[in-house]
Amino acid sequence: MKNRIIALALCAGMLLLGGCASHDEAGAGSGDTSETNGGQAVNSPSTTEQTQPSEDTRTSFEKLFDDGPLLVQDPDGYGWGYIDTTGNYVIEPKFNLAYEFQENGLALVNDLETKMWGYINTSGEYVIEPQFSDATQFDENGYASVVVAQTKCGGIINESGEYVIEPEHYGGIGSFSEGFVVAGSSGYQYYLNEAGEVQFSLNFQEAYDFVDGWAVVNHRGFLGYISTEGEHRIFSDVKDVFGFNNGRAFVQLANGKYRLIDENLEYVTDTEFDDVSMSNSLGGGKGAARWYDGICFVGMETQLADGSTMICYYAINTDGEIIFPTDNRHIRSIDQFREGYATALDAETTKWGIIDRNGNWTVSPQYETIAIPVNGVYLVGNMSTSDYKYIDPDGNVVLDSVNPDVVFSGGYRDILQVRLRDSNYDTVNQHYSFVDHDGNFITDLIFEDAMSFSLDSSYAKVKYNSLWGFIDGEGNWLIEPQFQSIGR
Repeated sequence: MKNRIIALALCAGMLLLGGCASHDEAGAGSGDTSETNGGQAVNSPSTTEQTQPSEDTRTSFEKLFDDGPLLVQDPDGYGWGYIDTTGNYVIEPKFNLAYEFQENGLALVNDLETKMWGYINTSGEYVIEPQFSDATQFDENGYASVVVAQTKCGGIINESGEYVIEPEHYGGIGSFSEGFVVAGSSGYQYYLNEAGEVQFSLNFQEAYDFVDGWAVVNHRGFLGYISTEGEHRIFSDVKDVFGFNNGRAFVQLANGKYRLIDENLEYVTDTEFDDVSMSNSLGGGKGAARWYDGICFVGMETQLADGSTMICYYAINTDGEIIFPTDNRHIRSIDQFREGYATALDAETTKWGIIDRNGNWTVSPQYETIAIPVNGVYLVGNMSTSDYKYIDPDGNVVLDSVNPDVVFSGGYRDILQVRLRDSNYDTVNQHYSFVDHDGNFITDLIFEDAMSFSLDSSYAKVKYNSLWGFIDGEGNWLIEPQFQSIGR
């Protein structure tokens, strides 16, 4: 889970820390599993005594507990606690909100009585007492941002609870990026070093984290960049600027088009693009272009063979040069690369296929729909014929549809997740199960919800009788459903 940035509303460009821990709601629950409402009962848990395997042989399920016991919410949804591999509480559900344990053996929790944030160890003892109205998890440098309840001032602590930056002047404070942290006061934002000293001579209406040595800033209503060395450039003639990624950034011109700049803030090419594949999770909070192995997708108005025009997409390198397509086949839509492949929609045929990083079609455009792959397995199909199947990136069939009423909804290489739909495509009464590559069900379609199996097929998180638990690759209960939510 990513660290959150805490801030007051006056601090533009910094995210307000929400009062609720972020959890994967696709996994939580408890319940009696002896009956299945007419379906096949899930197998009982193995009674074989487990021994601690060596690190090389541990399953993904066992690795869930590497940093400490697992975060869960009690069946009534009242409190959060932590369990061991058998599903037993090792820390009772006595917290209002909570996060998973980190590698340092600490977990951020919100006290059930005081509603203050503090940090506990794997024994459930407070290492840093609950005293903060807001707080983040520790970053890779061992720092966490906190807000003192009494003063509403933000500061930064280390893993011992000692202040690295005292909570004296700033109403909101972020996390360190490339040696600096953004702090807000009186409607302005400043960069502080690790000693808490204000850096650079400018104050900003907006300030973002550093990436590749540059951060996006807003100075007196104008957008631009500042470097970790204090060098800055404010643009007076652009509509927007975006964060760096892969040593490149895009600026949006006044005409709405995009141009590519390098680490010297110089334009790489004269070409103006109509669209750029962006991600809000990059660029130090500002968003940045997605790059994969030196490739980024951009959109440009293109004339098709029939004389019509539309925005089509091209792969460019860091010099702004088009890599593909260079032939007459135009791409109307394209997803980001995953494991060296991307799904693409052919403009002429309006069918989906798969391309590799060189722009070659490994699966020719022939499908009406194609899903985001899960570890190299793609769900493809034609809605007009209700013909769905799983294929690999080369088009080889992994599994054909086993039932016209069964839709493949996710999965990994060995076990695939499926759901049963009715003729009205009712999403409320859907039920889930899993099949192997031979089309054999490992359980009946009895789960109200389910997450995909882990890569090694050692566990899947499933919802049964309104509560969540874990099953193994043979359908046995690893942890019976007894939790309203499971953190991981």
